[in-house]
Parts: sequence; structure tokens; C-alpha cells
Amino acid sequence: MSVTLRYHHVSFCLLLLCAAALGSVGAFQTPFRRRFLSPGLEKTKSKSLVQEAAVHATTKAVRMNSTAVGVPTVPSIQQQTIYVPPKALPLVPSKTVLTLAGSVLALNSGFLNGIALGGLLFPAGGPTQAVAACTGAYTNVAVSAATSSQAVFANAFHLGAILSYFAGSCLNGMLCPRGVNWRSRVPTKSLLFSAALVSLVFGIAPVVASPRLCWYLLTIACGVQTSFTSMLISGNLLRSAHFSGMTSDMGTVLGQYLRGNTESAWKLPAWMALVSSFTLGGYVSVKAVSAVGRTALMLPVSLYLLVSASASLRQRLTAKD
Repeated sequence: MSVTLRYHHVSFCLLLLCAAALGSVGAFQTPFRRRFLSPGLEKTKSKSLVQEAAVHATTKAVRMNSTAVGVPTVPSIQQQTIYVPPKALPLVPSKTVLTLAGSVLALNSGFLNGIALGGLLFPAGGPTQAVAACTGAYTNVAVSAATSSQAVFANAFHLGAILSYFAGSCLNGMLCPRGVNWRSRVPTKSLLFSAALVSLVFGIAPVVASPRLCWYLLTIACGVQTSFTSMLISGNLLRSAHFSGMTSDMGTVLGQYLRGNTESAWKLPAWMALVSSFTLGGYVSVKAVSAVGRTALMLPVSLYLLVSASASLRQRLTAKD
């Protein structure tokens, strides 16, 4: 590989990493939020500051009058010594932390999707179907029904992809029936379940007669993961797979921003972080499989375990505080 080609590969990866990092960190930071806050919220803040200044001036005037007539004054808050305990770790992680976790899992989805669509691990004539989405599978089933006398059963593979993605989301709903409740035990079982499915694919890939089972298992893993990340922030802000809807949302919010509606513009960096991570995952999948073959599946397994362990460790630290 020439030096120029290597430079382009490195530049591409660095660009995606920077976009993911800046999007995750910048989406919920104060300067960015101030820049994109709607004028109504800015007016509310200004009004609150004016009211606070008026109350402070009134309190000062009352204290001065009390001193003039000989009434002892009450020490102000500034005159008192107040002990401020060390700041405890917040119970619920910040949206920046959650977006970073979602970006890591989006990279996982892109990695698995790249393996499935590229036919990298299963080149023996297996069909290609995305495992991080099932939109195209619906159309394939419909086309099969229109062109075959056996209706939807003419293309059972795509129907199986739909059912697998559905089953993954359903399983996560069973594992997290109340959503993600940070006040109780963090339900990392969903991520561990996805890690187990990918590990199973790693084990059976060389021995299965048809690669379809591997596709189904990876699709279930992506369905579980996407359903889990959708629970982390209200409004389905973090979707680590199936980016058609997110792309549409990005275009809608950008169009609104260009016409002066900045209410939802703060979501754009978070979405950019997820999209960049997903794209980077697909890129890395090609290089990883070319370098180490089937062992590349251990990368998403490791990331699942890393995010799960981080969530568990954070909860332990929060419980101690």
C-alpha cells in the first residue's frame, strides 16, 4: 500500500473520530446550548436575572434601614461560614457520557453491519442483508410476494431478518421492562446478551452449513442494542443502528434551524457523533477482517463488555457516595 493511500485511510479515520468526539462532548455543553437556545428561553433567563437583582437590592435596602434605627442585622449568607461537602457523583449520568456510550455502541453496529453486507466472514454464496436495519427487508419481502406464487415465503431469508430484528428489540423489552432506571441496578444484561450472541457467531461460523443463522444472530444482537440505547435518553435520541430515521430527523432539524427555529438544534451534534461512529465501524470492519479474519468479532464483544463494566462500576461508585 502506498504512503499516499495510507495517509488517506488515516485521515478518514481521524476525521470520523473527531466528529464523534466533538459531537458527543459538544451536544450538551453550556457554550453550545447558549448558542442554539431559542430566543424565548434566553428572555426567560434574562427575566430571572433581573428579578434576582431586584430581590438583592431590596434586601440590601432593608438591612441598611434596620442598621439606621438600631435593629441588629442578621448575618448575610456571605458572612456565614458554610461547609460545602465534596460533590458526589450524580445518580444519572450526564447526557454527554450517555452520548459517548451510544457512540461506542453505534461503532459496534457499524462494525457488525460491515461484516454482514460485505460478506467478509461468510463468502460462500450467502445473501447480503443489513443486520443493523430491516427497512430494505420489508421491500424485498413485498417484491417477492408480487413476483412469486409462494408469496412472502419465496424469500424467507429477508422475512427472517425482519423477525430477528423484532425479536432482539422484544428481548430487550423483556430484560428492561421499566426502561433504564439508574436508581436501581443498571440493566446491563442487554449488552451482555448481545456480547453472548456475537461470541456464538464467532464459535459457529466455521461449522455451520449456511451463513443465514449467523446473520440472524447478529441481527438479534443489533436489535437488542438499538432498543437498549433508545432507552438511555428520552425521545429516542440515541439510536445506535437503523439510521434512516435519524438522517431524516437531521435534515428536518437543520431545515428548521435555517428558518430560525433553533429549539431542537442541540440534537444535531449528538446525531453527528452517532453517524460518524457508525461509519467508522463499517470502515474498521473491513480492515479488521482482512487482518485477523474471524477473530475480528472479538472487537464488538470487547466493546459490549467495556460499556457494561463501566456502567456497573459507575453504579458502585454512586452507591458509595
